[in-house]
Amino acid sequence: MSWPIIVGARARHRSVLPHARGTDPAAADDDGSVTAEFALGMPSVIAVAAIVVAVWVGGSHRLALEDAARAGAREAARGAAPADVEAAASRSAPGAEVTVAREGDLVTVRARSHPAAVMGWDLPILTGEATARVEEGGDDDDVNGEAGQ
Repeated sequence: MSWPIIVGARARHRSVLPHARGTDPAAADDDGSVTAEFALGMPSVIAVAAIVVAVWVGGSHRLALEDAARAGAREAARGAAPADVEAAASRSAPGAEVTVAREGDLVTVRARSHPAAVMGWDLPILTGEATARVEEGGDDDDVNGEAGQ
């Protein structure tokens, strides 16, 4: 139960119970604490969000490089020219540096690229790699760029 106390032209209610809200003198020290906690907590939330975005961008870029290397390895295994291998890889990851290596009956394609910066953070150079067995009908010399020489 509260009784109105008239102060000037305004009425204020004061609680009869000593522990009720608004009568505790220590409660006055909490004014602005929500603002301070928000100001301290918000940078942490932003940092976590930035890390999540950076991991997302890096992961999707890595998947694109893996797809590019896989497409390039598939073309190289069929005996395609190095320009065709790079073209196949560039469709999945434009601007990626593509290298083709051959060891015995296996051909390995690596696609390397630097992903875009996320919120000012430079991500490391990422690499995708795929290996395929050269098909029987494929031209072995053409994979190394020696066709017609």
